[in-house]
Amino acid sequence: MRVEVSQLTKFYGDTTAIDGISFDVYQGEVFSLVSSRFRPASKERS
Repeated sequence: MRVEVSQLTKFYGDTTAIDGISFDVYQGEVFSLVSSRFRPASKERS
């Protein structure tokens, strides 16, 4: 069993976040997308 993604593109307004990527994820694999501009969703407070 696998999940196949072909030519995925994602926009946020006028900004292209993902541009035409393709990949397969097979049963038993773990997959994640992280960009070079990744920022944590939460901030630590003291």
